[in-house]
Amino acid sequence: MFIMKIYTTWKQNWFAMTIAALFYLFLPLLPHIIMPTSLARLMSYTLAGWLFLGIVMLALRAVRQETIDPVDVFSSINYLLSFFLAKIAFFIIVLIGLIALIVPGVYMGIRLCLFPYYVIDGHGVIDSLKSSWHATRGQVEHMILIWLLLLLIAMVAGIVPFLLQVALLLLLYPLGVLAFALMYQKEFF
Repeated sequence: MFIMKIYTTWKQNWFAMTIAALFYLFLPLLPHIIMPTSLARLMSYTLAGWLFLGIVMLALRAVRQETIDPVDVFSSINYLLSFFLAKIAFFIIVLIGLIALIVPGVYMGIRLCLFPYYVIDGHGVIDSLKSSWHATRGQVEHMILIWLLLLLIAMVAGIVPFLLQVALLLLLYPLGVLAFALMYQKEFF
């Protein structure tokens, strides 16, 4: 049933989500092509974060059955600072968990992975992490299943020719973001 919700949402918004995924996958490469320096790496990282938030925003709008436009992927700039600060906190928490025998880090990563959706909805840095933690209480098994399904598809993408890999990424990435948007909207739990 959940897979059908993901598919139905994707089917209704496939064009905008695919164009947004193209932006996300290829625009961050431009700084490296123009000037292969450390500054280019920083620009790519910032651009990738901005576009990722844009795709999260599009996915939330799609799940909420709002109209989406691929150009809206660029409208998430206001959330970028909160996102990066929350992402730093996320990585520190997960790293501490990984150092403490790996499993706690994976568990914390799963519990906190919805934080970008909370950032888009206007939650602050700490509140987005806390909200993700509370929203995923008792749902780790379901989330692991979704992660494993996405990992399986990604592994299949890894053994096919390059052009097919790109096509699978353009399909997989929006499906994954939509799956987590549905989880965020409590349409999975």
